[in-house]
Formats: sequence, structure tokens, C-alpha cells
Amino acid sequence: MATCSIPTAPSRGSACSTPVVPDGATGVLLATAHPAKFPAVVSRALGTAVDVPPALADALARPRMRTDMPANYAALASLLRG
Repeated sequence: MATCSIPTAPSRGSACSTPVVPDGATGVLLATAHPAKFPAVVSRALGTAVDVPPALADALARPRMRTDMPANYAALASLLRG
């Protein structure tokens, strides 16, 4: 069972699949990739187009942000603690 640290809206049986995050909040999202994120590769492998769910289309349309940091727990913990 998944554990969530923020309130969530139920979605497809997973309590953590659609987080409800206050405007202006900062967070970390860890997830597996949906096949629609790689349409050329998946379409070629399946022989058919993959539909992009509305929530994924919305996420892909948002500006991308990133923070470079060392690949270790201490760096992640420091970043999360601010």
C-alpha cells in the first residue's frame, strides 16, 4: 500500500495517484513513466498509437523545472529540508 504525505483525491484505486497540492507548493514527484510519454517508441512496438490521458497531457504542457544535485541521500534530504 502506498503512503502519502499530502492529502490526495482518490483515483483508480490508488490513494496517492492524484495529489491535491496547494497553489505555490513545492514538492517531489516520483513515478513510473506512462507509455504515452514515449509515443514513437511505444507506437512502433505496439503497432498502434497510444492515447495520452488528459492528466498526462496537462503535466507535459507545464514548464519543466529541475534542480541539479549530487546522487546521494544526504543531498536529497538537505534539499527537502530546505
